[in-house]
Amino acid sequence: MDIFTAKPERVLGNLALASLVAGAPVGLVLSLLGGFLYAKEETPHAWIAGVAEGLLLGPTLVMIGGLAFIAPLLLALRHFGLGGPFFVYAASVAVSLVALADGFNAGLVCLALSLTASYVFSLHAYANSQA
Repeated sequence: MDIFTAKPERVLGNLALASLVAGAPVGLVLSLLGGFLYAKEETPHAWIAGVAEGLLLGPTLVMIGGLAFIAPLLLALRHFGLGGPFFVYAASVAVSLVALADGFNAGLVCLALSLTASYVFSLHAYANSQA
């Protein structure tokens, strides 16, 4: 597969798959990690609510990010004969760098979500591309 010119298959379906397969576990792990780091400051009920929120927010953020950035980017790049996995990862890292400007923690969360989702998306969207 050519990392620059491979054409992704079923972009929206693979975005949904990436949001569930990558977003839910990463959101859960990040919420658990945050809960352990700030356990003394929160009640158990608030901690459980935060973990549940992370479990729901992870896939939601990945899907919104994919629909807002990855899908339009790949659609535009197709006109130039491009659209390989390189661009999926590059867009993910670029969005994460912008999030780093908002704060270190926000940037790390964005990076963790976007890179894992990019991996899952690329693994499935380019599965049938020529090597």
